[in-house]
Amino acid sequence: MTARAKAAAILPMMWRAFRAICSLLARAGRACARLIARGWARVQRKSIRPVQVAAPVEINPSAPGMESIFQQVVGQGARIIGLTGVDHDSGVSTIARALARRGCAGGQRVLLVDASFVSCSEQTVAPPGVTAEGFHKVDLRPTADVALPMRDLSRLRRTLHDWLKSYDMIIVDMAPPLPDPKYTLPATVVSKACDATLLVCLTGRVTQGDLELASGALRNAGAPLAGVIVNHREQPTLGAEMAREAERLRRFAPGVVARLQKQVGESKFLNVHA
Repeated sequence: MTARAKAAAILPMMWRAFRAICSLLARAGRACARLIARGWARVQRKSIRPVQVAAPVEINPSAPGMESIFQQVVGQGARIIGLTGVDHDSGVSTIARALARRGCAGGQRVLLVDASFVSCSEQTVAPPGVTAEGFHKVDLRPTADVALPMRDLSRLRRTLHDWLKSYDMIIVDMAPPLPDPKYTLPATVVSKACDATLLVCLTGRVTQGDLELASGALRNAGAPLAGVIVNHREQPTLGAEMAREAERLRRFAPGVVARLQKQVGESKFLNVHA
């Protein structure tokens, strides 16, 4: 067999081998492209979807802010303290519980009165009961037949002062002060039976106009408005935002992320509310 004949026989075999190699490379390339696309899509989804950080549901009663509130209100002689919020979810109940715990920590007998119900009760008011947090609690939820008489200021004062005989301090968790028929006991009525009233404002949700309307409603009703508590629950600091953004890289560098979040959390400059 001549050289030309041998070359003619080998060339088709080489061509088939070349095509097979190209086919394998093409399939490998498509597989790699799919993997890269899936990874990129996953990164994009994590970048678009913010990391959900659980909001704190408890306040440290020994925190400086809570101590300042306690000293400015209870330290001035107020024994019946009412708390109300500009909106229905301003954090009033959380602050009321923290204030009650602060009173218990100081050796006082504290009664927390919940008067923020939106409907009447089917039974009479139960006697106060002790909670696991150390303070006593009672629900001021009147029945339908005494809902309107309970709004009488003299009756409310008698009820609170009767409880005051057994307790050193009473904290009243009230409904928002703006007119709303769904609440059984309006804050504009209950607050007048208190020695001091604190208005809770949730930043990031409540406007300045809403705050002025709420404070004006309390003043017009003759409530002893002692001050405004600014709640930054939904307004994270720059440090909290940096820690949240760093959480996206925990999968790739968990040690670096942990150190960064620790340094950011300890920075006073990055954790000051605007």
